Amino acid sequence: MKPPEERPLQIREDRSAAASCDLTTAPRLTEEEMTIRRVHREACEAKKQMYVDPSSGYKVFTEYAHLQRGKCCGSACRHCPYGQVNVKDPAMKKSFNSLFYV
Repeated sequence: MKPPEERPLQIREDRSAAASCDLTTAPRLTEEEMTIRRVHREACEAKKQMYVDPSSGYKVFTEYAHLQRGKCCGSACRHCPYGQVNVKDPAMKKSFNSLFYV
């Protein structure tokens, strides 16, 4: 069996038009959501595993960290790039604001 090809980790930028780097293109976001988006983007660009949520003070895994893991862990993570496919309880899946939740 052939081993999978090594690909460089890349943060997804193809989510939607509102997910572009220009924060002004997403008027439906609250000020708090825009702050979270900015802090998350900066952490991913710096290749950090986590950032501190500005509103709660909790540490949150970045999408970059999830991509390094290679699969969904099933914990309903905020920035899961795998569509939270392993989350067992549908009530746990994040559906609020797809810029942050899947």
